[in-house]
Amino acid sequence: MARLEKFEQVIAFEKSAEGRQALSRAVALNDCEGMVDIACELTQFEVDERLGADERALVLIDIEGSEYDLLTSGMLAALRSSYVLVELHPFEIENGIAREQRLIERAHDHFEIEFFIRESYGPNKFSELAAFDDDERLLALSEGRASNMRWMLMSPK
Repeated sequence: MARLEKFEQVIAFEKSAEGRQALSRAVALNDCEGMVDIACELTQFEVDERLGADERALVLIDIEGSEYDLLTSGMLAALRSSYVLVELHPFEIENGIAREQRLIERAHDHFEIEFFIRESYGPNKFSELAAFDDDERLLALSEGRASNMRWMLMSPK
């Protein structure tokens, strides 16, 4: 996102110290020093402090099942003017399907909702993989997941 230079500010939230170190290395490797603010944890307080009530943002959430805890009614209300893209992980947590349904119901109060799945891995798009056979190219792009993950886009009403 920082390299696109389409956003006034890029903030990456990462709870673990190890993850923040990895983010710092990625920022450096991508020549984005000074363009990304790495913070500890996204909370409703952080949203309230960093975003005004009507300020628009793009929020990308991929937290391996913790999205159901993070996106409370209060957090969704705080993000109501933003576009929120969330990778859903119902199969990685207990009662995931029911928790996902409750999240969707809460989100409908403030957002229009669309769902997406990855349609294609596109291994031929990467010249670095040209020398690999079909299986190797597909494996290089695999996340090793048991199922195709679904993304939810929440757009302000």
